[in-house]
Amino acid sequence: MNQSVPVILLGIAIYSFILFVAHEFFRRNLKAATVFFFLTLLSFPLWFGNIDGLFMWGKTILVLVPLCFVNIVRLNNRVGYEGIPSLQKIWPVAIVYVALNANIIEASITDLSVGSWFNFLAGIILCLTIPLPKNAWKIDKKDKYADMVAELPLMWSLLYTTWNACFLYAERPHMFATTLCILIAPLACVFFNKRPDLWFSARSYTLGFHLFIRAIAGDIFTPLMDSSKWYNSKVVLYWGILNLILHVAYTAWYFTKGKKATKISQGI
Repeated sequence: MNQSVPVILLGIAIYSFILFVAHEFFRRNLKAATVFFFLTLLSFPLWFGNIDGLFMWGKTILVLVPLCFVNIVRLNNRVGYEGIPSLQKIWPVAIVYVALNANIIEASITDLSVGSWFNFLAGIILCLTIPLPKNAWKIDKKDKYADMVAELPLMWSLLYTTWNACFLYAERPHMFATTLCILIAPLACVFFNKRPDLWFSARSYTLGFHLFIRAIAGDIFTPLMDSSKWYNSKVVLYWGILNLILHVAYTAWYFTKGKKATKISQGI
């Protein structure tokens, strides 16, 4: 059932807010977040019949499993807790770095399957410009929430947002409005907390929460926010070209001045 544009926009606003609140809860209530996401894995038998296609199966697993791992690492690095020494080294954040790359590559390959070559190249560029774990990723042991923070420049997060939106507009246009919610919420968290380094945390938790709902309840969002009528093949082409131009320009900046300009401690 196709809804009117005002109804869809209202749905986007409401669900974006729900996802924003979900991240702030999971970030500030670490033990509850850990229990919740481990329970999501135990709900595995309920996923059959609700997840359609290999892409969504891969996406769900590649998000929920690393999220459980992130929560374990955060618990191990919280203030005043000695923890397991091996979980306080670089390899845990390196795994998260690999998981982010894997998610982008998986979506980029799907871009190829729908003929979105320009957006595919933009996705590859995103992978090449993710700061390496040693200098850019850490669990903030001094923070009471033990946040997983990543030195991803705000511009990188914005480029990821437009790349991912274009990808899903082309691959699943009926779910595009829902996708906007999942992309808006992390940016809202960044600006609300005035911390670009929390984008990855917000993206991970909001996407994980959404995929869990999809896995156990099926696609309950499309009947409420069906955006299939928004699809236009020319938009896919021109959007992909624009994304590639922006990503190339960002790459030139990043490898000349961007690395020096970005610091984990910087706010907006």
